[in-house]
Amino acid sequence: MIHSFRSFIRAALFFIFPITVFSQHLPEGDYHANRERSIDILHYRADLSFDFEDRRVHGKATIRFAPLSEITSFSLDAFGSTSKL
Repeated sequence: MIHSFRSFIRAALFFIFPITVFSQHLPEGDYHANRERSIDILHYRADLSFDFEDRRVHGKATIRFAPLSEITSFSLDAFGSTSKL
């Protein structure tokens, strides 16, 4: 019984230690605070097609959201992408 417990502890340390060593790190560079949210995203749906030759992704995204207060406009982040509305 003690041998199996020791084996369990060794196995747990073998699998848990790398997770803590290679866990996420804080980004480097200038600090960018999170902006205040004006909407609550409830659901994303993405209908995508992939063009592997041209290294492109085409598709349509549907976003269901609820405003957190009365709003007249809002913004969505799409870093590094080209969008058409």
